[in-house]
Amino acid sequence: MREADFSERIKTILCERVGGRCSNPNCRRETLGPHREGNKRLSIGEAAHILGASPKGARYDARMTKEEREARVSELESALEALRQGMFAPKNRGKKIEKTEEGIDISENLLAKGYVADDEIERYPGVTHAVGVHPVMECTQNIPCNPCQDACAKGCISIGDNITSLPVVVPGSKLTGCVM
Repeated sequence: MREADFSERIKTILCERVGGRCSNPNCRRETLGPHREGNKRLSIGEAAHILGASPKGARYDARMTKEEREARVSELESALEALRQGMFAPKNRGKKIEKTEEGIDISENLLAKGYVADDEIERYPGVTHAVGVHPVMECTQNIPCNPCQDACAKGCISIGDNITSLPVVVPGSKLTGCVM
């Protein structure tokens, strides 16, 4: 199979698996870059076989016997087949998430209907019932998000050290009603 025999999908997957860098551990040069047209990318990489099958191939090893080459190809194909059977994903992928990182029960309404019910919102740390001016935060998911913290010039809202934490009102902070 020549480089031209790889489908565009396989070329893209090969490129993405190495983060857009050369697969050669002694090189690791970037092979992707921005294109002057926003909907395109520039690529200086090409899909290639690990072992050259032909004496004219770039990775052909003349020291290997035909049997050694066939055995190595078979070994690589087995490894590739094993990769096709598995996946790597975040720990929660494929599992039902029952609690937030803070230990709060996940909203079943949010999962099923796309919104949090009034009785469910009460259990989240950003919900307050202070008299007077107070922020209304209805964040219920541990996602990387902190615009409320960054937008509060008085530092009254915090997500803490972990960007996926749920926001809380900083105890003792002086809320002014700034209406971010």
